[in-house]
Amino acid sequence: MSGAVVAVGCPGAGPGTRRPDARGPGARGPGARGRSAASVRRKLRAGTAGAAHDDAGSASVLVLAVLAVAVVLAGTLALAASARALGAATSSAADLAALAGAQAAAATWRGDAPCAVATEAARRNGAELVTCDVDALGVVEVGVRRAPTGALARLTGPRSATARAGPAWVRDAELAGAR
Repeated sequence: MSGAVVAVGCPGAGPGTRRPDARGPGARGPGARGRSAASVRRKLRAGTAGAAHDDAGSASVLVLAVLAVAVVLAGTLALAASARALGAATSSAADLAALAGAQAAAATWRGDAPCAVATEAARRNGAELVTCDVDALGVVEVGVRRAPTGALARLTGPRSATARAGPAWVRDAELAGAR
């Protein structure tokens, strides 16, 4: 029976003969590996011939990437805002220390009292008094330093600021002398 195809289970079928549409090794025809020639041609035209072209889940990866970028950007903006706030707080501490020192200078006119008051004012505002100069006219000039805290401490150093305060007539005299 060479060359003849006989269906299994049919009367007269011998051993080792197969039906034309049987699935399995050596099977030929539309039933082979679950693909017909027409379906393969359709997939080739559509560009989806292989299982590797499956796009399921690609939107999830894109959304995760966008979220990761947003989180990094938000963290960077938060650190920048913290650094700016630290600078503003340091400037405020310097202003308040200078004003407190000038008020003490106007009230006492002696010794280190203005610098002691300025030191206390700076400390209460979270800063350290670095310099304090009081001139004969009662003008107090201070320099303060404030250390960052939290995550900002690892990324940046301490902030410094200076301020000057004194009687209004001194400022008016300085402005008049500048003309």
